[in-house]
Amino acid sequence: ANTKDVTHSGTGRFTWLMMRPMTLFESGDSTGEVSLKELFEGNLDVDGSSNIDIDRLAFLICRGGWPKAIGMRDEIALDQAYDYIEAVIHSDINRADNIKKNPDNVRMLMRSYARNQGTQIANTELAKDIQSNEETIAIYIEALKRIFVIEEMKAWNPNLRSKTAIRSSNTRYYIDPSIAAAS
Repeated sequence: ANTKDVTHSGTGRFTWLMMRPMTLFESGDSTGEVSLKELFEGNLDVDGSSNIDIDRLAFLICRGGWPKAIGMRDEIALDQAYDYIEAVIHSDINRADNIKKNPDNVRMLMRSYARNQGTQIANTELAKDIQSNEETIAIYIEALKRIFVIEEMKAWNPNLRSKTAIRSSNTRYYIDPSIAAAS
């Protein structure tokens, strides 16, 4: 965001809020019978069932949690993720840092990212995958983070004396599974 004309910091008046696409519970596609919060609080007496068959579950992954897609006819709802990706590739990613990016490279990076969703692949490997240099990949990834397309979980190792955590790459995630499926 361009903040050069802002004369007040906004401290105490507003806060930044990270809004992600909806969960299956929020979209009405899950009963919410099992609570992760309760599981983490130690309640292991869980019981629940789902009537969602594998085909519907696959559809829900591909549809994602885009509010606009909820309640649409299935075939139209699936287009939301494709439209989102096209907007990212051709417009949004360039506005993140005002640097023009090659749409073909952005598309290839997003495909590679989808293949490596939930892994700790290094930027060097992503660069090899799309035949680009690591510096370009780092710029593209930072732009995708700024526009909330991807997020990364910091590398972590419970062995505090180990250097592995320092050498490990972050775990890569799309903000919504439909982006990976559509990519």
